[in-house]
Amino acid sequence: MRRFLCVLAAAVLCLSLLPAAFAEEDAAPLLSGDVWDMAGVLGDTTAADLAALNDRMSGGRLMVVTRHFLGGKDAGAYARELLDSANPEGGAVLLMVIGEEDYALALGEQIAKALPAESQQSLLARNFRTPYLNRAYDEAVADFALAFAGQVSRARGESIDLDGLFGRISLSATPAPQQWSGKSDINAMWQDFFGEDSPENRTDRGREADWEGGLGTLIFWAFIIYFLFFRKRKRRRYDFGHGPRRRW
Repeated sequence: MRRFLCVLAAAVLCLSLLPAAFAEEDAAPLLSGDVWDMAGVLGDTTAADLAALNDRMSGGRLMVVTRHFLGGKDAGAYARELLDSANPEGGAVLLMVIGEEDYALALGEQIAKALPAESQQSLLARNFRTPYLNRAYDEAVADFALAFAGQVSRARGESIDLDGLFGRISLSATPAPQQWSGKSDINAMWQDFFGEDSPENRTDRGREADWEGGLGTLIFWAFIIYFLFFRKRKRRRYDFGHGPRRRW
């Protein structure tokens, strides 16, 4: 009987502690970093690039939190709790609820001035929603973070360097496209197939080009002289009496 009473007391104690445990689990954690990937859906590169992006931003910091479920809690309210626990003035929290396919964005007062509610919804729709619903979570975070940083910086009249983040390549490092130059490109292709030209071959081709240029000039002037002087005389010579009659 005594053993039964001890087991019953232990069971009652465990049941009494369950609500507190669930409440502690659902409570917003105290954020201190850039990424809290509790759902385990983001890569290490994404977290590192987000930290680098936050270091380049002036007066703002974007934090990303992932969870599988919220237990019926509103995503927007939970994101606000996360922000209040971290940086309520100059921060921003992007919450991703993976199991419920829900998400929310909470902004501090300073960033909200640069990014009004309408701009927030447009930013999420254009740069986050599609890859997120397609379960491309790293891509969704990358697209949103780059657009977010760029738009906030422009609204503040500032500039931010985004090169090298989330696979973004510097435009200055991209070679300019080469234009097709006709004969020179064909000659280059011919040389690639049959080897590099020697200096002697290049000299011979130069001489041939000079000779062809001189011959073309000579032919041109020959035609000019012919039409000016000889063609008219030839017509008079073979008139066959059809021209104007001579007067004797």
